[in-house]
Amino acid sequence: DPVSNSWGNSTPIPDFGTFGGVGGICGDHIVYADGVADTTMFSFDLVNRVLVGAINPADPTQITWEDRGPHPGAAVYRGASWNLPGDPTRVLFAGGTDNPYNFDGIGYDGNPSEPLGQVWSYHVATGTVVFHENKPVPTMDHRGWPAGGGGRLWIVGGMEAGQQVTDRVSSWLPDAVTASPLPLAASLPEIRAFPSPARHRIRFAAAGGAPLENPRIVDVSGRTVRSWPGTAPADLSWNLKERNGTRVAAGVYWITAKVRGRTAARSVVVLAP
Repeated sequence: DPVSNSWGNSTPIPDFGTFGGVGGICGDHIVYADGVADTTMFSFDLVNRVLVGAINPADPTQITWEDRGPHPGAAVYRGASWNLPGDPTRVLFAGGTDNPYNFDGIGYDGNPSEPLGQVWSYHVATGTVVFHENKPVPTMDHRGWPAGGGGRLWIVGGMEAGQQVTDRVSSWLPDAVTASPLPLAASLPEIRAFPSPARHRIRFAAAGGAPLENPRIVDVSGRTVRSWPGTAPADLSWNLKERNGTRVAAGVYWITAKVRGRTAARSVVVLAP
């Protein structure tokens, strides 16, 4: 509170915490996306999800959170984010990396992390993601950015390719090039899955704790690799193995089930062990 020069706690984000995510505020709403979750001891998995929090104007410590699920494009770690200049209804995200790392730019998996050039914005009211022209120079290791006159964006410093810290000051004018709808959670039965991407295990459940009817995991060809006949518990865990105990190959898989009488589906990503 800048008036009283004091800090206070607000409603925490739901389900599980992350670090290294990106976010901004549009009016009375917080938009917070992606980041890394510590799923097991020193196993850090990047999470693709958009959280929207409605701030109570009468009591800003009360936030009503909504998990709107994954967004198109790569999940982001240590990107830059703030409001889209000239459009108070959107939060803009840029840069970052898809390989989480510690302070030196070397990933937790031991591989060097490289910056992304992608730029996208999220519209709070409609849940629409718009992709913009990529940043002129891909960078990562950011928090936020200032906006200048004429709608220009500015990013100061960060890391460039090869894990090189830079003193570069970048400025560009974001132009929308394509739009992809991201449905609101309330518009369809939602299956939540965590973590994704994953190397060891994926937990999944229906939103609101509803039971899952005949849940199964299918690959991109439609082949069922694992199933749980009948009505399953509200919270299930998949060990990334087929019915015969063989570990599945890396790739995209779909979790499908009946939720409240309607078919729900959620894509997940399995990484190589």
